[in-house]
Amino acid sequence: MIMDEKAGDSQITSEPLGAWLRELASDDEAVRRTARDRIVAATIEHMRSIAHRMLRGFPQVRRWDETDDVVQNAALRLSRALESVVPRDGRHLLGLIALEVRRELIDLARKYGGPESFASNQETNVAVVAGRDILKVGDATDPHDPGPDTLASWTRFHEAARELPDDERELFDLVWYVGVKQDEAADLLGCSVRTVRRRWEAAKRHLLDRLGGHKPA
Repeated sequence: MIMDEKAGDSQITSEPLGAWLRELASDDEAVRRTARDRIVAATIEHMRSIAHRMLRGFPQVRRWDETDDVVQNAALRLSRALESVVPRDGRHLLGLIALEVRRELIDLARKYGGPESFASNQETNVAVVAGRDILKVGDATDPHDPGPDTLASWTRFHEAARELPDDERELFDLVWYVGVKQDEAADLLGCSVRTVRRRWEAAKRHLLDRLGGHKPA
């Protein structure tokens, strides 16, 4: 089920967070770079799992971007973010990871989900505007109401997750986008596992309501 806690497991646990934060705050650029690389490496398999799930029903996408290419884009986005931001604590760090992963997945869904998408247009992915060739991909949108099994529904899913109430969104980000287990999330958020489970169920209900009862395949 798409909103199951087991959307994919990352290698992130609460144990290395303190070390990563100290390294990210180091005056030594080599130490900071190593920390960024470790954080990206710890999240990359989880990102690959989500991206693969989004693309598995769209074999035409593989003509343009393999899942690994998508993951690489998300990894670069995360690495750039960590170059300019030193997280306050482990909670802030994991929230930043979730934010960048979600942004990349929204871009992915929009890129391939609409009638003006690269995959849809293939070699005709150019429009002439004022005598200039303009790629349609960059401005692709889907004005239609998508069915539950389209990439457009993934866009709606990620956008709905972004708009959850603050406490539910933070928990959903940790569990679904980063792969943190619910008991570890409870430690990070400073609340009980029971509270985490209650918020998780509330987040799923809110998402289903926003998606009209449909979950992406």
